[in-house]
Amino acid sequence: MSENTNNTTPSTTTTTVDTNSSSSSSSRRRRKQQPSAHHSPQTPQPWSEQAPQAPQTPQTFLDIPTSTTTTTPSSPQQQQGSYVSSPSSSVVSSPSSSSLRTNSLFEEQHIDIPKLCERLVQNDPLLTTVDLSGQILSVNDVALLLDALLKNHFVQTLDLTQCGINDQSASFIGDFIGMNHQSIRNIYLDGNPFCDDGVNSLLDGLEQNVYITDMTVNENVIAQEFIDEMEKYLERNAQE
Repeated sequence: MSENTNNTTPSTTTTTVDTNSSSSSSSRRRRKQQPSAHHSPQTPQPWSEQAPQAPQTPQTFLDIPTSTTTTTPSSPQQQQGSYVSSPSSSVVSSPSSSSLRTNSLFEEQHIDIPKLCERLVQNDPLLTTVDLSGQILSVNDVALLLDALLKNHFVQTLDLTQCGINDQSASFIGDFIGMNHQSIRNIYLDGNPFCDDGVNSLLDGLEQNVYITDMTVNENVIAQEFIDEMEKYLERNAQE
């Protein structure tokens, strides 16, 4: 996989957590379904026990086999990577259409998640967007990715559109959001099969987060009341 870059360094934002939203979250929690057995709210990093460290020899955990087709980049831009771009800054919107996915190697192959995680841990300042849209990710893939993102300080946008994110994966993402990672500003989860249990986990994380200003869950089976609460948290963060 080859890589493309923009020289964008995320600005540091000092914000204050709004603690006056407890009444809304308490009301929602009374409606919240019984958490599934795989998710324990008392555990801050539930994926840490499940996710092995990225192996030195890259291997793929994706359900769909990696293509053996290879392409040699013909320009310096192609050599720098295809899943790197500047993030969008809107409050509630669709994923930015400017994400660079023009490299033929990226389009023909599925992303090697362990290899991507290795680069995330290296903290490349030019890697500001991780676009995995359309890549089918297992729960283990999501766990590996989130663990690597916790060690990264430059990625601002995470696009997981149509990645097969289920309720368990969404609960991991919600826990990650609740840790208030300072660099992540935009998360796109459109077209995924998680339902109310998953979105409840996301809302629990957003309630604690003061940095994310853009999150979309379009084309998901989610009640409108949850969408409204999500927009409330995003608007709060955008104003701080």
